[in-house]
Amino acid sequence: MDAEMFPRARAGPAPGAVPVPDRPAPGRQRELLDA
Repeated sequence: MDAEMFPRARAGPAPGAVPVPDRPAPGRQRELLDA
């Protein structure tokens, strides 16, 4: 499929979402979840 065939508005963050600019790397996230 060609993306130009189905134009759509750009998605933004969900209402109430909080951006986290310096989130931990995936491996560190796993360590935090395991803890």
